[in-house]
This record gives sequence, C-alpha cells and structure tokens, in this order.
Amino acid sequence: MFYSLTTNLELIGLTLFLAGFFFLAWQRLDWAAALVIFSSPAYLLKINIFDLPGTVLELEILLLIVVWLIKKIIKKEKIIQGFNWQGAYLWPVGLIIFGATLAAIWSPEPGVSAGILKSWVFEPLLFVWILSDLIKERRQISLFIFAWLAAGSGVALISLAAGQMTFDGRLVGFYLSPNQLAMTLAPILVLLPGAWFWWPRQRARGLIIFVGVITFLALYFTYSSGAWLAVLGAIVFWGLVGWRQRIFSFKKTVGSLLLVFFLFGSFWLAPKLIGKFNNWFLSDQSSMKSRLIIWQVAGRLIKENWLVGLGPGVFQKPYLAYQKDYAPYPEWAVPHPHNLWLAWWLQAGLAGLVGFSWLAIRIFRDGFKNLNQTKQPLILALMAVWVCLFLHGLVDTTIWKNDLALVFVISIVLSYKAGR
Repeated sequence: MFYSLTTNLELIGLTLFLAGFFFLAWQRLDWAAALVIFSSPAYLLKINIFDLPGTVLELEILLLIVVWLIKKIIKKEKIIQGFNWQGAYLWPVGLIIFGATLAAIWSPEPGVSAGILKSWVFEPLLFVWILSDLIKERRQISLFIFAWLAAGSGVALISLAAGQMTFDGRLVGFYLSPNQLAMTLAPILVLLPGAWFWWPRQRARGLIIFVGVITFLALYFTYSSGAWLAVLGAIVFWGLVGWRQRIFSFKKTVGSLLLVFFLFGSFWLAPKLIGKFNNWFLSDQSSMKSRLIIWQVAGRLIKENWLVGLGPGVFQKPYLAYQKDYAPYPEWAVPHPHNLWLAWWLQAGLAGLVGFSWLAIRIFRDGFKNLNQTKQPLILALMAVWVCLFLHGLVDTTIWKNDLALVFVISIVLSYKAGR
C-alpha cells in the first residue's frame, strides 16, 4: 500500500536519509547501488516535490545518477561504456522507449502515463546502465546478489511478522494485493540455487537456507497459484537445462534439490492448490473467469488501439467502460490486463511489444551463449528468473511494476557480467 510522506518529522527523516545516501554514493557508488536494490520496496513511499509526484526509490536512483555523472566528468571518463548497449540491445530497447513514449503522448491521461513511463521504463534503464558500468569484479556481482536476496527476505519477514491478510485469508504484507507480494517473492526463490553455487562457503549457504525458508513461507501464504506454477516451471527449466549443459551432476545436486522441493511442496501445497482448483475453474467468481473477461476486454481494446496502444497506466477506465457488454464483472479494480504481453501491447503499443519480445529472445540467446562458454550456475539461475517472470506473466502483469522492472534489468546485467 502506498504511503505519502507529509509530516515535518517524516520529511526531516527523508532528508537525512538522502544526505546519507549521497555521502555513501560519493564514497562507494557500488554500495549505493546495492542500497537502491535493497530498498526497492521504497517505491511505496510517495512524496510530492514542488507538486511533482515521486517516490523515495526514484530519489535514490536520481541521486545515484547525479553522483555517477559528476564522478565521470571529474575523472574525464566516457559515459557510454560497460554494457554493450549499442551492439546487443540498442534496437530492442530503442523500440521499447519509442513505443512507450508514443503511447504516453497518445494517452487520454498523459500525466499519469508520463509518470509510469518515467518510473517503470526510463529510471530502470538508467539504473542498469550505471550498474553495468560499476561491475568490474566478482565481489560486486556478489554484493548486488546479496542486496537482491536481502530485499526479498526483508519483504518476506515483514509480511510474515505483520500478518496482514485479505478477507479470504491470503498474505498481502504491505502490498496492494497478495499477487503483488507473490510476484516480488517468486524470483527470489528461483535465484537461490544460483546463489548456492556462487557462494560455496558454509556460512553463506546457511544464510541462503534461511532466506529460502522465509521466502517459501511468505510465498506459500499468498496462495498465489500463478506464482507457484511459475516457480515450478522455472525449477524444471533449471534442472533440464543444467543437466543438458552438463553444468553439474544432475543426480547428486539438482536432483536432490528438486526432490526435496517437490516432496515438500507436494505435501504442503497440494491441499491448498486442489482447494483452489474450484476457485480457478468452476466457481462463478473464479480467478480464471475474471481473467478470461479481462483478456476479452483487453483484446477488444487492442483491436481499437493496435498501433499506439492506450498508454501506460490507463487500462482501468476503458476496461470499466465495456462493462455494459458483459455480465457483472467478477473483478472491478483492474489497473492492468493480468497478462504481461497484453500489457506491453496496450501500454507501449505495437513497437513496445515487438521491442520487448525482441529483448526477451535476445537475452535468452545471450544467456545460452554465456552458459555454453562458462557453465556458470548463476547464469542458469538468472535465466530461470526470466522464465519465472514470463510464466507468471501469463496470468499477471509482471515487470510493469517499479521493483519488478528493476529486478528484470538487474538480472540481465548480472547474467551478462557473470559470463565475463
């Protein structure tokens, strides 16, 4: 749930935090970038500066960009370096920016769309540009992975401790819905096997086990079928590709991990998942029925706006406008079309959809190339994170979210750097 910082005490605290962040960035840019990753849930803390809306996470990213630019100017270093944007990703990213910008200009609510475009497209791309420039050693990859896992386990711990539930008994934490919490936690669970091989020390592996247990518990209590199916699909991808690439002994390592996960998951998750089968397919108020209607409406909107789209963040009103053509909606509050690919088409137009699809193909191609060359389990785990996001994106709108946009671009640059 969003929280606006308005009181004098809150604003003073924020000012002190940002001053400390600026000092940290000036001393150690990589540690400041890690703090951005760790504090990614801070996008829920909103603030208005001269009547311009923003979030604490955005202020951190903007401060990091300012310090990074100043340091580059002082040292007389090139700004465009570190990540091979020109050769590998210039065209797909360019299409995404072009499509999303055109859709925001065309949007019936250009102010809302511009804010979404800034927070979910431009700032994550700028952040990953800086991140790719900062990563020069293995320890920095370790630092950013640790920050990512720490953010996820922190979200899981706070959510479990607060015990905030929806009316139907699903863990929601401090997010707007259980599905949003599940979308945040699922990639963490998928990343853990890669961290296990990346950090062979016993103490680090004890921490990984702790993060896994906490994340598993929190994800379980969201009762998100889409998230669990995505996690299972990602783990199957991990096992099959890892065995196929001969990265490790399938029987002794991944086989045992899969066996433990599936046995534990089957005995614990099966009763709840079987109980949700009726809710998914048979009930008049089922999740699947509501999604089918949402997808039908999204399809109609695409037919009418197939080239430019609707614009970022404006799906709700056109969706409700079609209610007269259907039976009473099972779900009324629908800011997104509950499908990643429909969301890209509607929010970034045809150019954005093509650009994102091109980017998805490109990152998997480069991921397999790096995997063939290095046999690095971390790269495989990051690819499994993409599988998780894309599979979950079939029934929910992953990536079109402040923290998940960061997760996606971070996973790309970490995969690229780990292969080198």
